[in-house]
Amino acid sequence: MGGALVKVELGHGRGWAAPEPAKSIARIDRQLGRLADINEAGRSPEQANENRRKWLAYSAYLNGGPWAPKAPFALGADESVHCWGGAADSDDWYNAAAAAIWRDNGWKQTARYFDGNGRPTAKDEPWHGEYFAHLDNHRHEVVELINDNGTWRIAPDKEWDEMATEAQIRAVVADEVNKALTASKAITEKAVKQYSRAGAYKIVGVKGPKTSPGPHMYLTGPGGRVHLPTQPDVDLMRRYIQATAHVLDAPYNPKSASVNGEELLTETQFKTAMLWIARMKPEPEPKVEPPK
Repeated sequence: MGGALVKVELGHGRGWAAPEPAKSIARIDRQLGRLADINEAGRSPEQANENRRKWLAYSAYLNGGPWAPKAPFALGADESVHCWGGAADSDDWYNAAAAAIWRDNGWKQTARYFDGNGRPTAKDEPWHGEYFAHLDNHRHEVVELINDNGTWRIAPDKEWDEMATEAQIRAVVADEVNKALTASKAITEKAVKQYSRAGAYKIVGVKGPKTSPGPHMYLTGPGGRVHLPTQPDVDLMRRYIQATAHVLDAPYNPKSASVNGEELLTETQFKTAMLWIARMKPEPEPKVEPPK
């Protein structure tokens, strides 16, 4: 795909991007547990030049010229990174947790403009991000592209039964359970039995009271309810809850470390979640400033 500009459709009406930025956005989708918000990604030269014309007219108005409708700052086709497929405008930058994920995947806000008093100017575009491969901490995580009758797209995730045999899946699950036991003695035999038991699984993460701050993690299932209070367990359960959100395509709330409060997993979904956490990083614990 070298040479001419390759446009990869991002899906869901979000436009297109160049191959590497498109792969990064696919990874961001997975890590957010939802589609990344994208107002505009790739842009045609014609649209870029039109946006530039509107900005210049509005800028002239701000400097005493004739009235012109308000327009955001824009570069022409010869300078706009949008035209190269390496930029995306997203409201996710207004969400600290989502913005952190974009940054971790190689994106930077490159159009912030402030006056001498630190106030945003008319050129300021906090929604504008550009992709830098060398800053992408996940660039080695494989995302496949497919050519769909001349249109490049992100390949859908393969089903687990296409990627591994049932025996291999069981081996990975057993290995993850063993890692959990090794990581913390507080993960009891009862909890491991619940991990491995066929049937429904429910993940619950709650904030604790002031006397016992959380998050507190619980795993419930046919065998009962287990509280996993120690930090290694919290790290493991945080990863497990994120994986649950991915498997169920459900919202993930990092503040309360929950997935819609409570969610059920079938045995097959549970196996998928266990495989998922084997190749994901736990979300970092929010930093709490010590009292002064």
